[in-house]
Amino acid sequence: MGENIALVSARAPVGVGWQARVYNLLFPSEYQSVKFVRVANPKLAGFHRLVFLLTLAYVIGYQIIYDKGYQKVDPFAGTPLVKVKGVAKTRRSGKVYDAVDLVKPALEENSVFIQTNFFETPKQKREKCPGLDEKGGIPAYVSEVCDCGDDPVNCSAGHCLENVPTENGMTTGKCVRVKRAKTESKTKFMCEIEAWCPLEDENFENTGRLRDANILDLVANFTVFVRVDGRFPNLAPNTPMSNFGNRELIWNANLFYVSDIVAAAHTGKALVPLKVGNRTSKTQQYPPRLSQQYFLQAAEKGAEIFVDVAWNCNLDISKESCEAQYSFQRVDNGKGFNYRDSIEYTIGNVAMRDTIKRYGIRLVFRVHGIGGKFDMLASTIVLGSGIGLLGISTVLADLLLYWGKRNRIFVTAKYQKVVEADNESGEDSQDDEEISRQYERLN
Repeated sequence: MGENIALVSARAPVGVGWQARVYNLLFPSEYQSVKFVRVANPKLAGFHRLVFLLTLAYVIGYQIIYDKGYQKVDPFAGTPLVKVKGVAKTRRSGKVYDAVDLVKPALEENSVFIQTNFFETPKQKREKCPGLDEKGGIPAYVSEVCDCGDDPVNCSAGHCLENVPTENGMTTGKCVRVKRAKTESKTKFMCEIEAWCPLEDENFENTGRLRDANILDLVANFTVFVRVDGRFPNLAPNTPMSNFGNRELIWNANLFYVSDIVAAAHTGKALVPLKVGNRTSKTQQYPPRLSQQYFLQAAEKGAEIFVDVAWNCNLDISKESCEAQYSFQRVDNGKGFNYRDSIEYTIGNVAMRDTIKRYGIRLVFRVHGIGGKFDMLASTIVLGSGIGLLGISTVLADLLLYWGKRNRIFVTAKYQKVVEADNESGEDSQDDEEISRQYERLN
């Protein structure tokens, strides 16, 4: 039924307990050989065969076929090149912008930013002006609201700290009266600050601007071209991989709509590539669009989207069969994405600037993958480990015999200790006869 052990021993010092074990470890006097015991038990034989077949199916089905254990693997080393094209205009004024205006900065490492909205504070210069009553400001900074004490109406004894940094500038120590919002019935007293004035104020009640005036709806139709170039350096160093190369533009394979990317990031749906044949056909020139509602929701405050580009290739087949797989995930948790930059200039020896707070879709790319190719060493290892796993059926069957009702008979038949001195006296043959009788009872 399985491999069994017979012990052959030269006459050695007899010991008791751990002393004997230590002696036998330091001065080995026993040799273990293989002995086979055949047990006529259909249930045990069926269990052994079932475990053997299941293990064999695991080795062949999973380790060799599914996991391709016969291949040597190598991580993909590559980088993306992203280009954006399109034209849009603001929702209210109708001012036209193209991709050169809206992709800022023009080149980023492994990412791209596409502007969908902006808030502009023009003609700022260094001077003194009232601070802002910003709710939810940063606690680390001093408030720009004047401390009026017991006279909040006239603030006759108003007090502000001097030369203390705030969120927008440096305080002068003076309180000034200000009334910004048309709906406010009372004036406010704010600390005067030195800063780039007028200050950026996105409180649309104060400025009288329309909240959605500068949203660029048509950015939804901008196209994003993604070219991923790389190689598997250890397996195919001279075989460059590309999702473009000499191929044509293919929708959802290397060319995407911005709105589709945003929708896929929200819903988790995959963008199915449109093959060249379908793209050039008259019946289906463009891929079916996903809902644009997700883009309209993200256009005002922006969004940050993680783009995962996976190259998992079987290099035993032609490289043309290896395609990049895209997945999209929004990672800003609905809080949006924005940053500020400025355009600086001089008018009459006075330094001035226009500050622009840009909202938009930021795409962050991660390129990775695994390539596999046949390797003799890997094949030998997986075959050796598979053959070793097949022995588990024998181990489990032996354990059942150990735990069975007739385990003493099996142990007696399985293990036999042969001593050279006993062979000369014929005692060994008597042991063999006793084992044979027990084996017959087992059957």
